[in-house]
Amino acid sequence: MRVFERLVAALRGALPAPAEALVQMRGGYQLSLRPATDALERRMYNARTYEAATLALFDQVLRAGDAVVDVGANLGLMTLHAARIVGSTGRVVALEPHPVYYARLVEHLILNSCDNVRALQVAAGATRASAPIYDFPAVNIGRSSLVSPGADAKPASTVAVDTLDSILAGIGVGRVRLLKVDVEGFEAQVLAGASGVLSQRPVICMEVSRTVSSGTDPLGAHDAIMDTGAYTAWNFRDGKGRPSPLVAVADRQRLAAQEDDNVIYIPHTERNSLPTGLFADD
Repeated sequence: MRVFERLVAALRGALPAPAEALVQMRGGYQLSLRPATDALERRMYNARTYEAATLALFDQVLRAGDAVVDVGANLGLMTLHAARIVGSTGRVVALEPHPVYYARLVEHLILNSCDNVRALQVAAGATRASAPIYDFPAVNIGRSSLVSPGADAKPASTVAVDTLDSILAGIGVGRVRLLKVDVEGFEAQVLAGASGVLSQRPVICMEVSRTVSSGTDPLGAHDAIMDTGAYTAWNFRDGKGRPSPLVAVADRQRLAAQEDDNVIYIPHTERNSLPTGLFADD
């Protein structure tokens, strides 16, 4: 079946991309995509998925009734995937500060009748403030960041910032099962305002990449998690593009050289309770 899906994706990729398309994704939800104008949306349109390994991790880690926080929700693909798994008794909080992407996130929640998702137009950071947000249109829509790309950069907008602990307390979210963070170089600030969430020892899925905005330390957020002494860091064996088991990160410095990849942080207390086959050494 996967071979057939790859052939179909390749066929779509060989044809002209439509300006807009309502797409049924593999996870059972719909997205309104603009494949002709954005490389990321073109890949999602062709493959009918994105970061298949990350979505498979959600399938294995999440359960009905869980609470999930998606920091940097963008169009909402991972939010929708998590919402489907945790069901009506669960809860997903989706944070997306960019006004354009937030509007599209809300559109997708309405399109898919997601009553268990709370979308908020706010950035998670170290303190309560307001801050400029910048676009990276030459790359793709997922590259908006609160980190400036350069001295002459012009912000797309000014957005509200608050600590994740404060945001979740304000809407009555208790224990978080899974925290996903993908904010293009702002991850360390997110974690600086999330000590309460970290104390709950959620599973964390976070992008660690050398391709984040210039001037940021790709290992700062990684070190903040590992300094708790409560986690082991893992990579997908074959990258985030296709499902594969997790392998332990043996070389911290190698993470600083990886491009656009996720690190999965598993609490020591959860290792033996997770599904068999999630780890390469099972």
